[in-house]
Amino acid sequence: MEWVYDNQATDPYELKIQKFLKKALKNDDLATKSARTLGLYKFLRDHKFQSSDELFNAVYLDKDKKQRFFSRKDAKRVYKLLAQNGGDEGMKPYDKIVWRWLQFMYEFSPDQIKQVIDFTEPFAFPLHTVEEDVPGFGQSIGFAVDMAQELNKNIAKSLQVYTPQVLGFAPIPEASTVGIVLGYIFSTFFIFMNMALFVARKDLGQAFTQSFALIPFIGTALQNASESGDRLLEKFSKKRGKFIDQVRGVFPGLADFLNMVFFDPNYSGDPKADAEYWKGKIGEHAESVKNSINTLKESVSSPEKRAELMAKAQTKGQELHNRALETVGNLQNKAKEQIENIKTKATQAVNQAKSPTAMGGFSKIKNKKGKWRTQRKLKK
Repeated sequence: MEWVYDNQATDPYELKIQKFLKKALKNDDLATKSARTLGLYKFLRDHKFQSSDELFNAVYLDKDKKQRFFSRKDAKRVYKLLAQNGGDEGMKPYDKIVWRWLQFMYEFSPDQIKQVIDFTEPFAFPLHTVEEDVPGFGQSIGFAVDMAQELNKNIAKSLQVYTPQVLGFAPIPEASTVGIVLGYIFSTFFIFMNMALFVARKDLGQAFTQSFALIPFIGTALQNASESGDRLLEKFSKKRGKFIDQVRGVFPGLADFLNMVFFDPNYSGDPKADAEYWKGKIGEHAESVKNSINTLKESVSSPEKRAELMAKAQTKGQELHNRALETVGNLQNKAKEQIENIKTKATQAVNQAKSPTAMGGFSKIKNKKGKWRTQRKLKK
């Protein structure tokens, strides 16, 4: 997560501004510097920094990364300003997660599709475009939309909860059931309106959460659970950085492990760099598979290779056969040894049982009637 002022612009937003300024100012150098400055603002706005030191180490002036763009004092001021303004424009964790994956897939797309997306994005999210690009009135419109969204959400929940209770007093059969159906029907209008507003503001995670309310009977419960999960992720993201920093002071290795295992919902990173990394990995794997297939084709098509491959297969098969015979022989020998041991132990036990000593000194004597009986010998 680094930004260098002297690098060439690669962000579509920045390139679009640079092209417009070149036409308007007729000065390429001034247009490039102005666009880079706006690009820096976008970088600071889209990324969340845990501390002023992280901000200080993320922005460089030269390509060699020897000179920082901000001094430490300026970095602290900028960090405080970003913290006061929300930094990431108040996006909630669900929105950030969904938008992060969309940006990742955008970087994976071909250039032709990227051009279409760049052209249609301002029109696909009109409220977001107005809030960001209309000076003075954009944030006022955003505040009004916030109020409308909360109002629609409360009205929809109230209709689904209270309509069955009110109609339950009506003297008609199945009044509560009718109230549930009517409450669901009436609330659908406000739910769809809210979903449209969320999408227009690029809050796709919130639109997904709102869509749970469309499910009959359990929709409100699912929506409440989803909203609670969103708030929990928001609290977790705030505590996560502080917790890892505290652990790092005592166990640095454990802190790195926790940082790797527990994901950060507010992580924005560099989708382009992530996409390039995975493109490289997929390319390496595809090349390896291609080489393996080509090697197999050569081995099958060439008589010499085929004969060599068959010889190796026969040798390997004979080795496996011999190994299996050896294993079976060893098992048979062990079984014979165990059987002989059992026979020997059994013979010894029988002989010991037949001996007078083993019988505990008992002997058979005749009684007065001439019958045999067992009598313990008296020791002298």
